[in-house]
Amino acid sequence: MARIALLTTGGTIASSRAAGSDRVVANIAGEALRASLRSPLEGVDIKVKDFAFDLPLTFRLALRVNTILSAGTHDGDVVTHGKRC
Repeated sequence: MARIALLTTGGTIASSRAAGSDRVVANIAGEALRASLRSPLEGVDIKVKDFAFDLPLTFRLALRVNTILSAGTHDGDVVTHGKRC
């Protein structure tokens, strides 16, 4: 079974309209993004980690990806940020 770390960082991919407002905010958690996949990705074990994205966390995220890949516990990392396709 493939093992993937899904690191979510907000952005438009994790955004929806704020209740009672025309504002759009990053408020969709990583597990909800995973649940919205068009394909269930059978045979893939996905572990989700959420990050609120700003410059200091950019560096923490890079370190986290390096740690995950160096540990050999996952076959890859997916980092989400930005527009839904």
